This record gives sequence, structure tokens and C-alpha cells, in this order.
Amino acid sequence: MSRLWRVHHAQLPAVAGASIDLDTKQSHHVRRVLRLRVGEAVAVFDGKGNEWRAVVSCNATGRVTLTLDAPLEADVEAPLELELFQGLCKSDRMDWIVQKATEVGVAAIHPFACRRSDARRPREQRLERWRRIALEACKQCGRSRTPVVEPSDGLPGVPQEGTVAFVLEPEGAPLAECCAGLTGLPRVWIAVGPESGFEEEELRAWALAGWRRAGLGPRTLRAETAAVVAAAILLHRLGDLGRATG
Repeated sequence: MSRLWRVHHAQLPAVAGASIDLDTKQSHHVRRVLRLRVGEAVAVFDGKGNEWRAVVSCNATGRVTLTLDAPLEADVEAPLELELFQGLCKSDRMDWIVQKATEVGVAAIHPFACRRSDARRPREQRLERWRRIALEACKQCGRSRTPVVEPSDGLPGVPQEGTVAFVLEPEGAPLAECCAGLTGLPRVWIAVGPESGFEEEELRAWALAGWRRAGLGPRTLRAETAAVVAAAILLHRLGDLGRATG
């Protein structure tokens, strides 16, 4: 069976036969981009883990109505709850980080200002942009949960019980080797610096708080590349990235 196109609706009823009206943006997507007609099927998800097969029941200018048909069960979320703490970079690079981190399976993205960041705490308008990017990435990659995008006032202190925290720096032990022996983790934190990386004083303070210093090898990676590579390594070693799908 071919994969259904996907749209988003924040509040999904939990009953077959219920009708929902899509907002203006999603209606435009159905009408003008997907070009679906009345009677055709589409998948609709709420970003909280719920997804339904639905049928287009009204396709009028500015308004598309869907009728829920049957819930869709898809095991697409990573078993590892990975939270990315990203030192603020230039806006276009942050956009890319949010998009790609969502695609690989990161559960939460926390931008924060560190000493070498070019930007300060992001405004709400910027946060809303990143949330929209994460939502669109979810639609594309098939995820049922939209990552949390919330700023952090620096790195948290001592990692919570049951959490392992890594901070990237050039001289750290290889991240893949740092994962050896780690099993059954409910949560992992990874901190990635901005374009110029973290200062040594920051690294020492976080190490004293229980963060493990880890590296990505001999090549120097851009901040946005490092973020996604680190997430991919952790989700492969401790999650489901690159594993069998069925």
C-alpha cells in the first residue's frame, strides 16, 4: 500500500467518523500542493503521537474538511529520548539544525546562548519559526510527535537521574566509544557549541556537573554538521536509527 500524504491538525477527536476542518495553511496544502479531491485519502497527525487515515469530505476554497476513517499505528518514534542543547548559531544554520535534528529523531531541541554565540536568547517569533520547521519536517519524515523546541538558559546543571549527558569538544573521547556499555537509557542529552565552539572554562564547569566530554573525530565540522552527526551517532548506537524497520 502506498504511503499517504500527511497533514497536521492540532486537536484530533478519538472517534471514527468525526469531521475536522483544516486551518488555512493546511487547507491550501491539500488543495494546491497535494491536489486531493473529495473522496481521496490522506493521513492527519496531531504531533502528540496520534495519527488517522482520513478522507477529504469537503474541498472548497479556503476550507478543507476531513472525515476520520481509522487510526494509524506506526512505530516511528525513537526509543531513546534524545535532547539536543544547541549553542546559538546564525539563523540559517539554526533553521537547518532544527529541520535535520527532527528528521533523524531528536525529541527536544534547546537553543541557548553561550559565550561564543553570535546571538542572544531567541525571540518568540524566531522560536515559532523553528517550531514550524520542526512540524514540516515531521510531515515529511513520518514522525508522529513534533519535537519540543524551547530555549534554555545555558546548559542544565547535574544531569537528571537516568540521564547521560555529553558535551562535544575536539579533544573528547570518540562519541561512539562513549556509548559502549550504555543500555536501557530513557534520556540522553547532547550539547553542541556554536560556530566557534565552547570555551574551556565552560567545558570544565559542565564536566564538574557530570557532563561527559566527547568528540567526533579528527576532522573539524561546522556547528550544524556536528549537531546532526552527533545526534545520528547516538540514535544509531542507543536508539533505532539504521535498524530494521519491520
